[in-house]
Amino acid sequence: MAEALGADTKDMEHIKPSFELHVNGTSAQDIFLLYLLGGIIVNKRGQRFVNESISYKDIGMLCLDQPGAVGYQIIDQGVYDRAVQERRKSGLESPLGLDAAKSRLLVKGSTVEELAQKIGVPPQALRNTIDRYNLFVGSGKDLDFGRCTMAGNYGKPVMIDTPPFYSCETIAHLLATYGGIAVDEDMHVLTASGKIPGLYAAGELVGGFHGASYHSGTALGKALIFGRIAGRSAALGR
Repeated sequence: MAEALGADTKDMEHIKPSFELHVNGTSAQDIFLLYLLGGIIVNKRGQRFVNESISYKDIGMLCLDQPGAVGYQIIDQGVYDRAVQERRKSGLESPLGLDAAKSRLLVKGSTVEELAQKIGVPPQALRNTIDRYNLFVGSGKDLDFGRCTMAGNYGKPVMIDTPPFYSCETIAHLLATYGGIAVDEDMHVLTASGKIPGLYAAGELVGGFHGASYHSGTALGKALIFGRIAGRSAALGR
Protein backbone atom coordinates (compact mmCIF):
# COMPACT_ATOMS: atom_id res chain seq x y z
CA MET A 1 0.00 0.00 0.00
CA ALA A 2 2.88 2.36 0.78
CA GLU A 3 4.51 1.57 -2.55
CA ALA A 4 1.25 2.43 -4.29
CA LEU A 5 1.69 5.92 -2.82
CA GLY A 6 5.23 6.13 -4.16
CA ALA A 7 7.16 4.84 -1.14
CA ASP A 8 10.75 3.78 -1.76
CA THR A 9 12.21 0.55 -0.32
CA LYS A 10 15.56 -0.52 1.10
CA ASP A 11 17.38 -3.87 1.31
CA MET A 12 14.61 -5.91 -0.31
CA GLU A 13 17.29 -7.98 -2.03
CA HIS A 14 18.48 -9.21 1.36
CA ILE A 15 15.18 -10.74 2.53
CA LYS A 16 15.71 -14.34 3.62
CA PRO A 17 13.47 -16.97 5.25
CA SER A 18 14.18 -18.49 8.66
CA PHE A 19 14.57 -22.27 9.07
CA GLU A 20 12.47 -23.04 12.13
CA LEU A 21 8.75 -23.57 11.38
CA HIS A 22 7.15 -27.00 11.77
CA VAL A 23 5.81 -28.15 8.42
CA ASN A 24 2.24 -27.89 9.73
CA GLY A 25 2.91 -24.84 11.90
CA THR A 26 0.53 -21.90 12.00
CA SER A 27 1.98 -19.66 14.72
CA ALA A 28 5.12 -18.65 16.59
CA GLN A 29 4.41 -21.52 19.03
CA ASP A 30 5.27 -23.96 16.22
CA ILE A 31 8.87 -22.91 15.64
CA PHE A 32 11.85 -25.05 16.68
CA LEU A 33 15.60 -24.41 16.79
CA LEU A 34 16.61 -27.72 18.34
CA TYR A 35 19.63 -28.05 16.07
CA LEU A 36 21.17 -25.11 17.92
CA LEU A 37 21.20 -27.30 21.04
CA GLY A 38 23.18 -30.02 19.27
CA GLY A 39 20.86 -31.60 16.71
CA ILE A 40 21.54 -32.01 13.02
CA ILE A 41 19.50 -31.24 9.91
CA VAL A 42 18.94 -33.72 7.08
CA ASN A 43 16.94 -33.68 3.86
CA LYS A 44 14.51 -36.23 2.47
CA ARG A 45 17.47 -38.37 1.42
CA GLY A 46 18.58 -38.61 5.05
CA GLN A 47 21.68 -36.55 4.33
CA ARG A 48 23.05 -33.42 6.00
CA PHE A 49 23.24 -30.40 3.72
CA VAL A 50 24.49 -27.60 5.97
CA ASN A 51 26.64 -26.53 8.90
CA GLU A 52 23.93 -26.42 11.57
CA SER A 53 25.67 -23.71 13.61
CA ILE A 54 25.27 -20.95 11.02
CA SER A 55 22.44 -18.41 10.88
CA TYR A 56 18.93 -19.85 10.62
CA LYS A 57 18.47 -17.36 7.78
CA ASP A 58 21.28 -18.91 5.73
CA ILE A 59 20.01 -22.40 6.57
CA GLY A 60 16.57 -21.29 5.36
CA MET A 61 17.98 -20.32 1.98
CA LEU A 62 19.78 -23.67 1.63
CA CYS A 63 16.62 -25.54 2.65
CA LEU A 64 14.76 -24.06 -0.32
CA ASP A 65 17.07 -26.04 -2.62
CA GLN A 66 16.40 -29.40 -0.90
CA PRO A 67 13.83 -31.96 -2.12
CA GLY A 68 10.38 -30.67 -1.19
CA ALA A 69 12.04 -27.57 0.31
CA VAL A 70 11.96 -29.27 3.74
CA GLY A 71 14.54 -30.36 6.29
CA TYR A 72 14.34 -32.63 9.32
CA GLN A 73 15.81 -31.55 12.65
CA ILE A 74 17.16 -34.77 14.19
CA ILE A 75 17.89 -34.97 17.92
CA ASP A 76 18.41 -37.66 20.54
CA GLN A 77 17.18 -37.87 24.14
CA GLY A 78 20.14 -35.81 25.35
CA VAL A 79 19.24 -32.84 23.16
CA TYR A 80 15.56 -33.33 24.01
CA ASP A 81 16.35 -33.11 27.74
CA ARG A 82 18.39 -29.94 27.21
CA ALA A 83 15.46 -28.38 25.37
CA VAL A 84 13.09 -29.25 28.23
CA GLN A 85 15.51 -27.70 30.72
CA GLU A 86 15.76 -24.61 28.53
CA ARG A 87 11.99 -24.20 28.74
CA ARG A 88 11.97 -24.67 32.53
CA LYS A 89 14.92 -22.32 33.01
CA SER A 90 13.52 -19.45 30.95
CA GLY A 91 9.86 -19.90 31.87
CA LEU A 92 9.07 -18.43 28.48
CA GLU A 93 8.16 -19.67 25.03
CA SER A 94 11.36 -20.13 23.05
CA PRO A 95 12.26 -21.92 19.83
CA LEU A 96 15.05 -23.55 21.86
CA GLY A 97 12.67 -24.93 24.49
CA LEU A 98 10.27 -27.86 24.61
CA ASP A 99 7.06 -28.15 26.59
CA ALA A 100 4.31 -30.77 26.37
CA ALA A 101 2.46 -28.99 23.55
CA LYS A 102 5.53 -28.60 21.37
CA SER A 103 6.77 -32.11 22.11
CA ARG A 104 3.60 -33.53 20.54
CA LEU A 105 4.72 -32.13 17.19
CA LEU A 106 7.88 -34.25 17.22
CA VAL A 107 8.10 -37.72 15.67
CA LYS A 108 9.71 -40.28 17.97
CA GLY A 109 11.55 -43.50 17.24
CA SER A 110 13.20 -45.95 19.60
CA THR A 111 16.00 -46.42 17.05
CA VAL A 112 17.39 -44.31 14.24
CA GLU A 113 15.95 -46.76 11.73
CA GLU A 114 12.47 -46.63 13.27
CA LEU A 115 12.54 -42.85 13.24
CA ALA A 116 13.63 -42.84 9.60
CA GLN A 117 10.73 -45.10 8.62
CA LYS A 118 8.24 -42.90 10.44
CA ILE A 119 9.39 -39.71 8.72
CA GLY A 120 9.86 -41.32 5.31
CA VAL A 121 13.61 -41.04 4.78
CA PRO A 122 15.89 -43.99 3.86
CA PRO A 123 16.78 -45.74 7.15
CA GLN A 124 20.29 -46.78 6.14
CA ALA A 125 21.06 -43.31 4.81
CA LEU A 126 20.01 -41.68 8.08
CA ARG A 127 21.99 -44.24 10.08
CA ASN A 128 25.07 -43.59 7.94
CA THR A 129 24.64 -39.83 8.32
CA ILE A 130 24.39 -39.98 12.10
CA ASP A 131 27.28 -42.45 12.44
CA ARG A 132 29.47 -40.23 10.25
CA TYR A 133 28.49 -37.11 12.19
CA ASN A 134 29.27 -38.81 15.51
CA LEU A 135 32.72 -39.74 14.21
CA PHE A 136 33.30 -36.09 13.34
CA VAL A 137 32.23 -35.02 16.83
CA GLY A 138 34.57 -37.57 18.37
CA SER A 139 37.51 -36.41 16.26
CA GLY A 140 36.72 -32.73 16.72
CA LYS A 141 36.59 -32.03 12.98
CA ASP A 142 33.52 -31.97 10.72
CA LEU A 143 34.97 -32.90 7.34
CA ASP A 144 31.69 -32.37 5.51
CA PHE A 145 30.47 -28.93 6.60
CA GLY A 146 32.95 -27.63 9.16
CA ARG A 147 30.65 -27.46 12.17
CA CYS A 148 32.72 -26.80 15.30
CA THR A 149 30.11 -25.23 17.62
CA MET A 150 26.47 -25.72 18.53
CA ALA A 151 25.45 -22.24 17.45
CA GLY A 152 27.52 -19.30 16.26
CA ASN A 153 30.59 -19.29 18.50
CA TYR A 154 28.85 -21.09 21.38
CA GLY A 155 29.16 -24.66 22.63
CA LYS A 156 30.77 -27.83 21.36
CA PRO A 157 28.89 -30.29 19.12
CA VAL A 158 27.58 -33.41 20.86
CA MET A 159 27.04 -36.92 19.60
CA ILE A 160 23.55 -38.03 18.67
CA ASP A 161 23.60 -41.46 20.26
CA THR A 162 21.14 -41.63 23.15
CA PRO A 163 17.77 -43.23 22.30
CA PRO A 164 15.01 -42.52 21.72
CA PHE A 165 15.44 -40.23 18.74
CA TYR A 166 13.20 -37.41 17.56
CA SER A 167 12.53 -35.47 14.37
CA CYS A 168 10.85 -32.18 13.53
CA GLU A 169 9.97 -31.71 9.86
CA THR A 170 10.82 -28.07 9.24
CA ILE A 171 10.32 -25.49 6.52
CA ALA A 172 11.70 -22.01 5.93
CA HIS A 173 9.31 -19.12 6.52
CA LEU A 174 9.31 -15.35 6.70
CA LEU A 175 9.04 -14.51 10.38
CA ALA A 176 11.12 -11.34 10.13
CA THR A 177 12.56 -9.40 7.23
CA TYR A 178 15.76 -7.61 6.27
CA GLY A 179 14.13 -5.08 3.97
CA GLY A 180 11.10 -2.82 3.76
CA ILE A 181 9.88 0.76 3.44
CA ALA A 182 12.43 3.59 3.37
CA VAL A 183 12.14 6.08 6.24
CA ASP A 184 14.06 9.03 7.65
CA GLU A 185 15.10 9.60 11.29
CA ASP A 186 11.55 10.72 12.17
CA MET A 187 10.12 7.50 10.63
CA HIS A 188 8.56 9.52 7.83
CA VAL A 189 8.01 7.31 4.76
CA LEU A 190 10.27 8.38 1.90
CA THR A 191 9.87 8.38 -1.85
CA ALA A 192 12.81 8.48 -4.23
CA SER A 193 12.73 12.28 -4.03
CA GLY A 194 11.09 13.29 -0.77
CA LYS A 195 8.50 12.46 1.92
CA ILE A 196 4.89 11.28 1.77
CA PRO A 197 2.96 13.76 3.95
CA GLY A 198 1.32 12.20 7.01
CA LEU A 199 2.67 8.67 6.43
CA TYR A 200 5.00 6.99 8.94
CA ALA A 201 6.32 3.45 9.33
CA ALA A 202 7.71 1.34 12.18
CA GLY A 203 8.66 -2.22 13.09
CA GLU A 204 9.29 -5.01 10.58
CA LEU A 205 7.82 -2.87 7.83
CA VAL A 206 10.91 -0.66 7.88
CA GLY A 207 13.91 -1.29 5.62
CA GLY A 208 17.49 -0.11 5.99
CA PHE A 209 18.06 -1.41 9.52
CA HIS A 210 19.64 -4.82 8.98
CA GLY A 211 21.31 -4.65 5.61
CA ALA A 212 22.60 -8.06 4.56
CA SER A 213 22.88 -9.50 8.09
CA TYR A 214 20.05 -10.07 10.57
CA HIS A 215 20.47 -8.73 14.11
CA SER A 216 18.75 -11.39 16.20
CA GLY A 217 16.28 -10.23 18.83
CA THR A 218 15.52 -6.83 17.28
CA ALA A 219 11.93 -7.38 16.12
CA LEU A 220 10.32 -6.11 19.34
CA GLY A 221 12.86 -3.32 19.65
CA LYS A 222 12.08 -2.04 16.18
CA ALA A 223 8.37 -2.08 16.92
CA LEU A 224 8.65 -0.31 20.30
CA ILE A 225 11.36 2.22 19.55
CA PHE A 226 10.46 3.05 15.97
CA GLY A 227 6.78 3.08 16.92
CA ARG A 228 7.42 5.64 19.66
CA ILE A 229 9.43 7.82 17.29
CA ALA A 230 6.76 7.55 14.58
CA GLY A 231 3.96 8.38 17.03
CA ARG A 232 5.83 11.37 18.40
CA SER A 233 6.64 12.63 14.91
CA ALA A 234 3.01 12.31 13.86
CA ALA A 235 1.79 14.10 16.99
CA LEU A 236 4.24 16.96 16.43
CA GLY A 237 3.48 17.11 12.70
CA ARG A 238 7.10 16.59 11.68
